[in-house]
Amino acid sequence: MKLFRLLVLLSFGLFSSVLSAEKLLFVAEDLPPYHFINQQGEKDGALYEIVLALIEQSGTEADIHFTPWARAYDMSLNQPNVIMISVLKTPVRQKHFQWIGEIYRAEAFFVKLKSRRDLRIGSLEQARNHVVGTIRGYGAEQYLRRNGFSEVRENLALSVEYHQLWGMLFKGRVDLLFTNTLGLMVEVPKAGFDPGQVEKAYAVLDFPNELHLATGLDTSEAVVERLRGSLQQLKEQGIYQSILSKWGLTDSE
Repeated sequence: MKLFRLLVLLSFGLFSSVLSAEKLLFVAEDLPPYHFINQQGEKDGALYEIVLALIEQSGTEADIHFTPWARAYDMSLNQPNVIMISVLKTPVRQKHFQWIGEIYRAEAFFVKLKSRRDLRIGSLEQARNHVVGTIRGYGAEQYLRRNGFSEVRENLALSVEYHQLWGMLFKGRVDLLFTNTLGLMVEVPKAGFDPGQVEKAYAVLDFPNELHLATGLDTSEAVVERLRGSLQQLKEQGIYQSILSKWGLTDSE
């Protein structure tokens, strides 16, 4: 029995030393209200706070860095110990990442200007008859291309930034936007437009909606398992739900 306890303690000590020796970097784009820079120039957001709690719960040493989505995705995919805070879990990405756990869910939908009373969308097929905008490199772009949207067909327009994307809608360059974020009330005014002029046109129910903490295949299994267990503890202790409620968001589970 004493030998067993000694082996357990040695194993735990080795496990902890691996975590402490590997400083982690959590990365994300600027995407209110999940993770963003607030008016005081400080990092903020619902998922940002959850990651702070996760770092404390797991006892790991880590930094959090905001960078454009494409760079955050590339870093988490190709560099060990880099974790993307909210990456959409899709079939294409499934085998390229280690999935630490679901951190939120976001409904996918087409949006339009309320003034476009002529525009009524009841299916994906009907949407193909209009120009749809989305962010380049996102899962939304891949989904649209698989379902008959392309620049050649002149029904797909891509942007690299959210403020440009909303500008395309308000300036009439696109008829619809395809997005999976629930932060419309934040994104639209941040781009300089009135959110009261925008409405959901059609919910896309077969689009993946799970946002996960994810890291590349070169991150050690010990790190992944520790973070996975700590995230589950945050949920079981009610800390995860409390943070979401503070931000007016509902539990993803």
